[in-house]
Amino acid sequence: MSNFRVERKESFRLVGYKTALEGSSNAHSPQFTNQKTTFFIGAIENGQMALLRPLAEGSYGYAAIAVEKGNVFYYAGVKTSQPALDQTEEVLFPESDYLVLTEKRRIVAFSLRQVGGSGI
Repeated sequence: MSNFRVERKESFRLVGYKTALEGSSNAHSPQFTNQKTTFFIGAIENGQMALLRPLAEGSYGYAAIAVEKGNVFYYAGVKTSQPALDQTEEVLFPESDYLVLTEKRRIVAFSLRQVGGSGI
């Protein structure tokens, strides 16, 4: 990790494609690394991310992990307030402090509340 910072973010909505991750009930399991990479690259290569581009409120694609009823899901999508497309799902992120990790040209954000922290 090259740089990190904590930022207060307003609530936002992600619309994207979802897949179930297999092998653990721990949302941050290293077992998911290859599955997440394969899914996100596949969403780019098969044109799904291109379909979302007109909805995007910025130039970034986002990835998110959510635990629903004991199952771990991974989303590839865009930040938007536009209606969801057929076969997409939405994830709502509450206003919160987020840890933003930056490495080269890649940005990943985690809610401190989601990973059990209340601050750094």
